[in-house]
Amino acid sequence: MYKPPHFTETNRRKLITLIEEYPLGTLMIPVQDDYPEATHLPFMIHEDGEHLILRAHIMKGTGHHTALTHSEKVRVVFQGPQAYISASWYTQPQQASTWNYMTVHALGTVQLLNEEDTLKNIHDLTNQYEPSEAAGAFQNIPDAYIREHLKAIVGIEILVHQLEGVFKLSQNKNEATRTHIIESLRQRNHLQDRLLADAMEKHV
Repeated sequence: MYKPPHFTETNRRKLITLIEEYPLGTLMIPVQDDYPEATHLPFMIHEDGEHLILRAHIMKGTGHHTALTHSEKVRVVFQGPQAYISASWYTQPQQASTWNYMTVHALGTVQLLNEEDTLKNIHDLTNQYEPSEAAGAFQNIPDAYIREHLKAIVGIEILVHQLEGVFKLSQNKNEATRTHIIESLRQRNHLQDRLLADAMEKHV
């Protein structure tokens, strides 16, 4: 991971917050003598004292399921807002343009869960996003449907040993340039531009 000092973020709370706000992570699993497996999953994050745990579920009988039975070390990549930054926005524009972004890598060991804990994972994930009165709330899904589909999935739990963060938000630029970048992002007005501008104002 590319981590120049002025972009490296080590504040644990800020790193956890990005995961909470952008929970779709890329699970990367090494595979001996082959390409690494990479799977996109919505994760739940849980703090238990000093321990940090990521929970999700995957399909059985797939490449990533097989890989997880052979390797316990994994990396999960979470991507926050990102956008192209034009050098024309700098106070001294005769420089290279760049790309600003926020990302967190979680490195840890994974274990496959039993059926009961897998069911709890699905319950918690569903109800994290569905109000209890919503038609899609977990308690409104027929038990027969749940049990049938439960056969095809398995829960995973990752004990995080290390968090790495890069918040590349033009910290190496002067205040006038950073202000103009934020203004220019808002004028360009794509969704990612607005989110990145908000992040740049928040993370001074």
